[in-house]
Amino acid sequence: MEILEYCSKVEVLAREQFYLDKFKPEYNILKIAGSNLGYKHSVASLKLMSIASKSRNLSVEFLKSKREVMLGRKLSKTQLENMANSNPFRQPVVLSNSQTGDSQQFTSMAQAAQFLGVHMTTVKRYLISSKLYNGYTITKVKSGLYLPSTSGLTNERQAVLLTDKASGVTKQFSTMKAACQYLEISSKRLSNYLKNNESSSTNEQISTIKGFIITKVDSFVKRYSKTIEVTNIHTNEITRYSSVSSAAEALGISAASISTYFNRKRTTPFRNKYLFKLI
Repeated sequence: MEILEYCSKVEVLAREQFYLDKFKPEYNILKIAGSNLGYKHSVASLKLMSIASKSRNLSVEFLKSKREVMLGRKLSKTQLENMANSNPFRQPVVLSNSQTGDSQQFTSMAQAAQFLGVHMTTVKRYLISSKLYNGYTITKVKSGLYLPSTSGLTNERQAVLLTDKASGVTKQFSTMKAACQYLEISSKRLSNYLKNNESSSTNEQISTIKGFIITKVDSFVKRYSKTIEVTNIHTNEITRYSSVSSAAEALGISAASISTYFNRKRTTPFRNKYLFKLI
């Protein structure tokens, strides 16, 4: 036994996680500092716990009075605030998209976990390690600098179209909720994706969720029905097509990719070759 490092109380879990990740000690059953997530008691341990529990000699009257005391207990506002502040997952965090540069703040790691569709211990682990999780950097919000997010959720009744980026196969869903269930993600994550696609105009890479390009159906249909002008910047050849679908078929690309090009208001050549313009 030896002391590896002296540190303040607030840094204990972070430093413990650092040494767990660095040395990977074989005698540590638990891999996440301050959490027993993933640990399972052996059959023998469970049996001993059961025997110990049954051997407790607590009268019915005692248990009843204890329950009544707990139910009638009233906590002061200060006590409730202290309990909330002592929650290690209450730490406000910022998720920064490494591709778009957009950032979103959350009041706690639990909220950030809901957005990413993961357990909050995953958020804590990537916060400590400073590694990217699915394209997001997770950082702490310094005390006093937290500003609640003002971005609203996209209407969950919005119909969306999922286009497999690799195959070009599309799937349409009448609601965002149905699409989220199919992708097994949170509605907040999908809302943020759609918002970023509408507001981003500088990113030249088409972002995806689990390999799918996602587009609102109303804007998607509107784009598809218009005449499109395609300029080949290598040959300066200009060609007009009656719809986005026909242009996509002629160029050998997915129609959703062209629609995303317009949604992002891009002005740079698509694949460094084509400029698109709606007529």
